[in-house]
Amino acid sequence: MSAPDSATAVADRRLVFALSNAIENAVDHNDQPSVEMSVETTDTAVEIRVADDGPGIPEQERDITQPQHGSGLGLWAVNWVVESFGGNLAFETPERGSGVVLWLRPQ
Repeated sequence: MSAPDSATAVADRRLVFALSNAIENAVDHNDQPSVEMSVETTDTAVEIRVADDGPGIPEQERDITQPQHGSGLGLWAVNWVVESFGGNLAFETPERGSGVVLWLRPQ
């Protein structure tokens, strides 16, 4: 994990729930998971990235505008929490694996 010594964002304990869901998603959809987290800070955001080397997140799972029963609920919950803090959720789609990026407002 790469991270600065400290990073303060607009959030509460629900952030633990959101990060747990993002990490669990990376582990559950990979036979031999390798998950990496990083935190970066800028003047306008605290970026928390959860990346894995799995098969990637299917496009229909990245559509988090409407939760689908039994599919995509974990990512929908992550998005709901992040947006409740005034932040944003984004997905990265490298050649192999996937990345979930939580952008939070700095405090």
